[in-house]
Amino acid sequence: MASNSFFESLILLWEKWELQLLVLTSLILQIILIGLGKRRKYSAGNKIAFVLWLAYLSADSIAIISLGILSRSQGKCGDSFVDLEYVIMAFWAPFLLLHLGGPDTITVYSPEDNELWLRHLLGLIVEVAVAIYIFVRSMKPTQLNFLAIPILVAGLIKYGERTWVLRSASSKQFRRSLLPRPNPGPKLVKFMEYLISERSKEYRGVGGGVFHLKPLNSHLNEERDALIVACELFFISKRLFADLILRSFFRGISYKNAFKVIEMELGFMYDVLFTKATIVHHFWGGVLRSISFSSTAAALTAFCLIDLSGYSSANVGTSLILLVGAIGLELYAIFGLLSSDWTMIWMSRHDNLGAAMRGLISRVLSLSIDKRWSNCVAQYNMLSSCLEDRTVRGRGLLHWIHKQLEDYQDDQMEPVSDYLKESVFEQLLKKSDETGDFKRREELCSYRGEGVLEKYEGLEKLRWSIEVEFDQSIILWHIATDICLEHDESGDQDPDIASNSR
Repeated sequence: MASNSFFESLILLWEKWELQLLVLTSLILQIILIGLGKRRKYSAGNKIAFVLWLAYLSADSIAIISLGILSRSQGKCGDSFVDLEYVIMAFWAPFLLLHLGGPDTITVYSPEDNELWLRHLLGLIVEVAVAIYIFVRSMKPTQLNFLAIPILVAGLIKYGERTWVLRSASSKQFRRSLLPRPNPGPKLVKFMEYLISERSKEYRGVGGGVFHLKPLNSHLNEERDALIVACELFFISKRLFADLILRSFFRGISYKNAFKVIEMELGFMYDVLFTKATIVHHFWGGVLRSISFSSTAAALTAFCLIDLSGYSSANVGTSLILLVGAIGLELYAIFGLLSSDWTMIWMSRHDNLGAAMRGLISRVLSLSIDKRWSNCVAQYNMLSSCLEDRTVRGRGLLHWIHKQLEDYQDDQMEPVSDYLKESVFEQLLKKSDETGDFKRREELCSYRGEGVLEKYEGLEKLRWSIEVEFDQSIILWHIATDICLEHDESGDQDPDIASNSR
């Protein structure tokens, strides 16, 4: 009997505070997303990825559930009256649209999510309709109702931005944005001549004709110069991500500068595929950002000035937290906008900026984290994983959770040393020198270890290991590599080589 009364009181307590808890949880998830979304770009490790994945999947669901509860709660209002508590709760609906729009630092968790932009468009239409319904249903000539309008405008902008970015980053639209209208004219002739002759050493691609890139300075030390080069290469290599033709050779620069440029270039691509960079760094994106920030700031200022004596202190406090949280997210987004590589590129192309504006942006840039990737690579040792006894009792959900945690534990992140970078870069340059004709390139692409075996005169003895099925060959070489490393580590070995063997 006592247990029943306890659960009944618990249910009553949840029904009383469920909406407040849900909208505040939605705000907390947005804070997690905007913080970890940027950190994900340069952090290695599964813990951050797991928390971000959980927050990403939960954020939209929590906001949608909250809107559903709000729309259901409005049914308690009569035809001729509206409770003031429902008015202030309806004021939260536009904030949920803001949350559904998501932060600038993450729009999708994986590139495949961009293909679902039509679903997000439908969600935009439905959720905006629900928010407007809640707003109209609770309409009453109060000052608080008018404050919901600017927040609703900001929510529409945020949600619309996210849907547009998803559409722009989808594979079909991404490919379409790179290719001009079909025109079998002089450009096609020039391109085919290039493919046949291959005498030019410049950067060329398809879709926009021939690309000319200035030779890189071997002493590429300035961050601004490196960013400019990376940006130019990014607009060329976008065709690679769209499965189009690209060929480029890094010559005349050191391995450090080559990795620096590639690091920045991949950072640009990350921003295009996973964030709102394509719109927030555009002119109209700046206009929309100004409108959303001004609307939110005006609503917060007015909220602090109007009379709120007729509302409960709990709901007033919740509304104030939502307003302050929205302003905080906007300010963080603006700081991220000013401290990004895109802003540095924009400054390099606008020398006519005023001294005050240039000084402000430069100071913000100096405060940003000078890190674009983790400088680590994932490593998996199949033998170690198989030899460890990780049996778990139980079936179903428990077994599934164990397998997921096991997958996270198996991957190890190892730092990439300068020695390894230099070795990789030298090998790439060496292989590029050997691709003088099409037949040679075809042979290199079909190699599965023949080159190494020929070099160390072991081809005849170990040919069988590369003639089996591809997956079986990978496992064989993986086991052999692990055995050789164990043998080398037990003997004398150069410290630099030993530290990079694994």
